[in-house]
Amino acid sequence: MPQTYQEEIDSLTKRLETNSKTGLSHEQIENRLKEYGPNKIKEEKATSPITIFFRQFLSPLMYILFIAAIASLLIGHGNDAIVIGIAVAINVFIGFFQEWKAERAALSLKSYEVPHCQVLRNGEVISVETILLVPGDIVLLAAGSRIPADIRLFHAVDLAVEEAILTGESRAIEKNTRTITKEVSIGDRENMAFSGTYVISGKGEGVVVATGEKTELGKIAQLIMQTKEEQTPLQKQIQHFSWFLGWLMLGITAGVLLLGIIKGFDFKEILITSIALAVAAIPEGLLVAVTVVLAIGMQRMLKRKALVRHLIAAETLGSVTVICTDKTGTLTKGHMAVDRIATPKEDTFFSASKEISPDILELLQAAALNNDAHIEKETDKRVGNPTEVALLHAARLASIDTDALTKKIPRIDEIPFSSDLKYMATVHHLDGKQRLIVKGAPEKLFPMISFDQETREWFKQKSHELTQSGLRVLALAQKDSDTIDVHAEIHNL
Repeated sequence: MPQTYQEEIDSLTKRLETNSKTGLSHEQIENRLKEYGPNKIKEEKATSPITIFFRQFLSPLMYILFIAAIASLLIGHGNDAIVIGIAVAINVFIGFFQEWKAERAALSLKSYEVPHCQVLRNGEVISVETILLVPGDIVLLAAGSRIPADIRLFHAVDLAVEEAILTGESRAIEKNTRTITKEVSIGDRENMAFSGTYVISGKGEGVVVATGEKTELGKIAQLIMQTKEEQTPLQKQIQHFSWFLGWLMLGITAGVLLLGIIKGFDFKEILITSIALAVAAIPEGLLVAVTVVLAIGMQRMLKRKALVRHLIAAETLGSVTVICTDKTGTLTKGHMAVDRIATPKEDTFFSASKEISPDILELLQAAALNNDAHIEKETDKRVGNPTEVALLHAARLASIDTDALTKKIPRIDEIPFSSDLKYMATVHHLDGKQRLIVKGAPEKLFPMISFDQETREWFKQKSHELTQSGLRVLALAQKDSDTIDVHAEIHNL
């Protein structure tokens, strides 16, 4: 049986007993909720504080410390028992505090599930909770919304979806409604919109083909929950060392005890001496030192936005020698950022901590004006094409008030970006004059601009150099005039 992206839409809607014009009926929805269950991915239960606390004691070295503390008390060495007890307490406190904090941070992460979506049911467009979606529902998609289930598209207008959560691709994927005949990977299923992904631009409609754990995101969640925990290299080393230490303690105790009996010493006295020597051989500070080092590593990783839930796992990354990735953008944060800015006057790596020159500031202002993205100040929610979001964010890092800028220099005309043109042009009103700003692929913009030969060669060489470095390169140009006809002057910058 062909997969849903390989089916003709008429055949698919017929199989799902739905209608693209009216949607499902109330009776169908009730029956399918019983059959398929809620549109929800089963979550792993949160670890309780008690479990986290007792997990700190599950170490062979910890067991040896307990035995040593008890032995110290039995032979009357209370000070040794206190020192060992303090070492255990420090280890347990640091480990518990770090893991509990990480667990709380994990629970506070925002879910990819959205609370409501626009659905066509009984011939009416209504807003419903996404948990109540069922296969066969007709869902309406718009820019700025997360996709609530796996959807086969039958209508798409300039629809672009960010699928970094599934594919690792930082660029938005343009969607269409064409039926795909051959078998392709998730990243190439352009007539599908997947649960948890994000609509960057355009609008569309589609029929729900999978919900909950049956979605591609749900399958990944199931794989994660089924993954067996394995010991880290450090755990294996500590376990090996603990066995060695345990046998060493027994050897010392037995050896000294046997030697004392042969020499004719008092049995009780030689027993106490042999146990004291064995306890003295235990490095009670080792566990504390290891825990402190792991806690420091955990904090450093947290500062770099990497969340480590188990303290011992912080060491695992230190044992990694090779990281394999198939393409640029796979190991990313899921969004783009401005890395480097080049002008004839200046070529620099972009950083908000650096002093920004007037030349770079003017370029960032132009990038913020020739831009359809939006970033909410309160929530930092980013809506729009990832490239434009990156440019807008860079302008804000340069202390440009982009909202005030767009009001001061309003847009009065434009040529929207398209995959055919590969550029976007906007005209703005500025102090009685007009400013034309064009942003797009270098190979498209360079022929439009009036360069001298030396400058043209410099730009071409710089564009090639940046591209070879694995960067996505954009060219940006602007021109001021009394009046501008964007369609007439676009090729005369």
